[in-house]
Amino acid sequence: MRKIEAGTFLNMEIPVSLSCSNDGKQVFVSFRKTEHDCYVSRIRKLGPNGAWIDFGEGAMQTVSGDGTKLLYVTAGEEGRQKLIIRDLEDGKEEFLGEYLRIQELSFSENGKKLVFTAAFPLKHEPEDLPVLSEVQWIDRVKFKTDGVGLFDGTYRQIGVYDLENGTLSVISEGRRDLSEPGFVGNDRIIYLAIPVDPDNSDDVHLYSRELTGEKSEIWNGPGGPIGHLSVSPDQKYAACLAHDNRYWEATNFKIYLFDLETGVFRCLTEDYDRSVGNYVINDTGYDRNQYSLEWNADGSAIDTLITDGYSVNLYRVSTEDGSVTPVTRGKQVLFSAKRAGNVIYAFGSDEVTDARIVEIREDGTVSSLWEGEISEERYQLSRSKSFWYNGCDGSQREGLYYPGTEETKGIILDIHGGPHYCHGYDLSYDIQLLTAKGYGVVLCNPAGSQGSGEKRARESYHDWGGKDYQELLTCLTAAQKTFSLEKLPAAVMGGSYGGFMTNWMISHTDRFTCAISERSTCNRYSQAGTSDCAFRYGMFEFDGAAWENPQHYMEHSPISYVKNVHTPVLLIHGDRDMNCPLSQSEEWYSALKMEGKKAYLAVFKGEYHSLTGKGRPKSRLDRYHLLLWWFDRYMKKGEAYV
Repeated sequence: MRKIEAGTFLNMEIPVSLSCSNDGKQVFVSFRKTEHDCYVSRIRKLGPNGAWIDFGEGAMQTVSGDGTKLLYVTAGEEGRQKLIIRDLEDGKEEFLGEYLRIQELSFSENGKKLVFTAAFPLKHEPEDLPVLSEVQWIDRVKFKTDGVGLFDGTYRQIGVYDLENGTLSVISEGRRDLSEPGFVGNDRIIYLAIPVDPDNSDDVHLYSRELTGEKSEIWNGPGGPIGHLSVSPDQKYAACLAHDNRYWEATNFKIYLFDLETGVFRCLTEDYDRSVGNYVINDTGYDRNQYSLEWNADGSAIDTLITDGYSVNLYRVSTEDGSVTPVTRGKQVLFSAKRAGNVIYAFGSDEVTDARIVEIREDGTVSSLWEGEISEERYQLSRSKSFWYNGCDGSQREGLYYPGTEETKGIILDIHGGPHYCHGYDLSYDIQLLTAKGYGVVLCNPAGSQGSGEKRARESYHDWGGKDYQELLTCLTAAQKTFSLEKLPAAVMGGSYGGFMTNWMISHTDRFTCAISERSTCNRYSQAGTSDCAFRYGMFEFDGAAWENPQHYMEHSPISYVKNVHTPVLLIHGDRDMNCPLSQSEEWYSALKMEGKKAYLAVFKGEYHSLTGKGRPKSRLDRYHLLLWWFDRYMKKGEAYV
């Protein structure tokens, strides 16, 4: 049986996009694999007897409802993408153009039209400013986006392609991003639009438009985000996820149901205390936002993914009374689910399988259609052991411990990002690599995490470094006592919010022998004006704008406590990170060095915030080597740092 090494994960194949015809006879999956320090995706069709038939390159695809056409995307020139349609009966292909950042492909009911979103440029120049060839003017607060860069003057608009006459028309709302277009019949679409003033508002509106041009607003939403539009089989209703933004990302997403004729809407899951969706942080490259709201044939129920504890399973929501019933159970994380007739096709992971495609029947029976390379049959893998600790509200909370697959020489507390996400029962490359090298790993979903209801998610609200910090320490202590690990050295690591908490913890305790802080923040005040999102979420998470409440921001900033740090720390950051800018690690590193602390800063060139799961293969490999180098340097067997 093979042992996990740093390079094991680079050649792994994972499913990244799933589509199927209404009758389930046509099922397509895009698989992503590493080639020459980049990622290449290929489309495969599920054939007879479970065989997979190669269809060539394609990173995203959708199949028409009648199963006769496949629409897919491949790489184009200068960062653009090619939109291609294939006739599945005669194999002929047609090139439909090249566009920037294509998303959200959808066919009309009869398959004669299609819609998609892409970044279309809008002619806009800030008023009364000179035109300079080497100058990019900025006149909006949200002027950059992680993975994209500085605002380039494009807005996400809707492309409508008529396959019969070969014409493209673009639906634009001016300086607004549009998303999730879907057909109601053949000549009407519904879609979402952000507010005209996105810098100062987070609510999303739902629109209906006849393709002849007539537009009407269906719903202005509950005051927050809307997503995952889905039209019922009889074309009479639409479902979506939405919330009122009362507690920002700590607010439960609920399923809303709309009558497309009368405009009447109602909330189906008002009394269900879980946020609908997948909130598990993963490092394999899965997109946790691919799930959808899947109607059954008669419209009596909607299937979707829900996070509960460390698991993400498929649940059925009645459209009559809103009751929620699990369809699948167990320790797993599903990342996508698509209905085809009487079955659901999904892909996901568990602790000892990095990727799996399954067929889920109405009674919850699950059959595996494909499994990835990493599994317990091929590699020595670590399974979690549950233990319990006292939460900040006095309740018993579950933690997970992954023992080393060889003699354990130290333990590592791994803190998830968010803060309103969570760890899950999926296979983690980091965990399996570290346990293969003799390190035990402790996971905790502390106060503020999703998966245990809205009240739990709000427990870190306005107080990062408060209850969450106390629970992380309590959880670590419980793990040490439960598994007799008290005499082993302990380390801490985390990325994004997990990096913030790593910085916070080493500035408030000397419990750890070393730390790794990735794509982190240290100064909530300065991040508010330099992040692609902190200017908005700080208004919620930190109770107002930074300049209105500077003391509160700085009280919750690790840099205010830098003198207290005695723990060696390795900082890892991508120089193109727009979410938690590199300047945050630079600030933290400079302060640490000025105070004579032991710190190193590793800057990954050309990498964004998503370095861990979606960075270039060579960067990810270098990062794995850094983790092992650092922990091997400071975690010495038999020494106690408790």
